[in-house]
Amino acid sequence: MKGSIVAAPFLLCALALAGCSASAQATPPPLHTRVVAPPSPAAAAIPGPGVDAEAVKASAVAAGRPAAAFDIQCQVWEQSAPQTPAEKWAQAIGSDWLAAHHADCPDQITLPGYFAESFQRGATGELVVIVEDAPGAVAALSELARDVMDHTAPTNADLQQVTAKISGHQATGSYTRGQWDIGLPWDERAENAATQHRHASTATGQDWADEKMDQWLTKIRADSVADLALGFRLIDAWSSPQRGELVVTMDASLPQSEVAHTPYWSINQELEGTAVTILDNIYFDAPELERVTVKLAGSAHTKTVTRTDKWFHD
Repeated sequence: MKGSIVAAPFLLCALALAGCSASAQATPPPLHTRVVAPPSPAAAAIPGPGVDAEAVKASAVAAGRPAAAFDIQCQVWEQSAPQTPAEKWAQAIGSDWLAAHHADCPDQITLPGYFAESFQRGATGELVVIVEDAPGAVAALSELARDVMDHTAPTNADLQQVTAKISGHQATGSYTRGQWDIGLPWDERAENAATQHRHASTATGQDWADEKMDQWLTKIRADSVADLALGFRLIDAWSSPQRGELVVTMDASLPQSEVAHTPYWSINQELEGTAVTILDNIYFDAPELERVTVKLAGSAHTKTVTRTDKWFHD
């Protein structure tokens, strides 16, 4: 029985072989779902007492500071006292981020950090960074979200996503724990997994295969295989003939679609690369996944990688 493929608008997917970044959650939600909650009121930054913010800004800009980073001495920026558990949670992570940069306020952090204004809680596990509406801010949203996640994920296990947004704008940038996790060195990923006690799935057969594919796509932030790059989008079906094995079938058009773009490309390299990528990306999230087999539809070409292969060990 085939796993279904559902077309979706392009989101983001960068895939590579084992040990490289692909783009999490310790226990990802089912694909296509996201728990949405009204954001908590922003734990807003407020001017310090007795400070003429406009005068400080004018003086800094006259001295050559960017207008979005004028408060280099942290004379103006001051967070309001948190009133709710959600505000306390958001401000604590915001403070961790500042401390990681040895900064007392965002303007002491280099681009894109100085665009941050305040922190609030969005959906469960989501930190929302409110960003200043300034030139260059929209282009910096994703980079800012990644920077916050990179510096706070190790000490905040319940942080699952960072979203950077400008109030009143539709544009947002986000970075998930899954993306952060995949980008870590292998030994750090293993260490993190050991502390999170991830449990093997109890699903079986096609349900298990569907679950593993959803888990993989969620980890790399793709809605479906149609969003993936290169040959990955030609994944046509998946199944599980025996417990612990995920079998992925590539469409028979794979050779014709790829050989023109990569002169030294081979079918077996493509199949092996796909298998390695899938197992690498969810290696620690799916401890019961023992092997991934990728085959080309209508041919004898097939490649299998296992949990004990060289790709995943020194």
